[in-house]
Amino acid sequence: MTTNLKEINAYRDYSASVHGKGLTEKGLLVSAVCTDCHTTHDIKKESDPTSSINPDNIPSTCAKCHKGIYDKFMQSVHAKELGKKNYPTCITCHSAHVITNIENDKFLKQVTLQCGKCHQSVAHTYLDTYHGKAYLLGDMNPAKCSDCHGAHKILNVNDPESSVAPGHILNTCQK
Repeated sequence: MTTNLKEINAYRDYSASVHGKGLTEKGLLVSAVCTDCHTTHDIKKESDPTSSINPDNIPSTCAKCHKGIYDKFMQSVHAKELGKKNYPTCITCHSAHVITNIENDKFLKQVTLQCGKCHQSVAHTYLDTYHGKAYLLGDMNPAKCSDCHGAHKILNVNDPESSVAPGHILNTCQK
C-alpha cells in the first residue's frame, strides 16, 4: 500500500520543533499541539476550503497564538494575495511541523533564496550588492530581504509606510 502523505514524519518533526520542545522540554502548556492547528473533531483535508490547515486559513490558524504577527501580516502585500496560488503564508517561511527557534532558523539564513522563488526578477540584483557578495562568500550575517523589507508587514515600495519607501530608506539602511 502506498500513501501520498505530504508529511511523513509529522510527529517526529513536531517533537523536534519549537512547539514540541516547548511542551516536552520546557513544560510550557501553552505550546501549540496537534489540535491547535488541525482542530479536535472537525479534521478536514488541507484541500478543503473550510479546513483550518487550508493555505487560505493558515494565517488565522496561527493567529490563535501569534495575534501580533498576524495583525502585521494582514497589512502586508502578501495577505492581499490570499486565495491566489503560491502566495506566502506562515508555513512558507516557518514550515508546518519543523518550526525552529528563529535564531537557528535555516530560512532566515537563506531568506533570499526563499523570497527569490517568487521574486526572481529582482532577487538576482541582491547578489550584485555588497550584502549579496558577502553572502556568496559565506557570511551568514549580511542584510537579507527581510532586514530591509520586513518579515511580516511587507509593503510595496510605493506605499509611504514601507521600510524601503524613499522616505524611510535611509533609516532602514542605518539599521
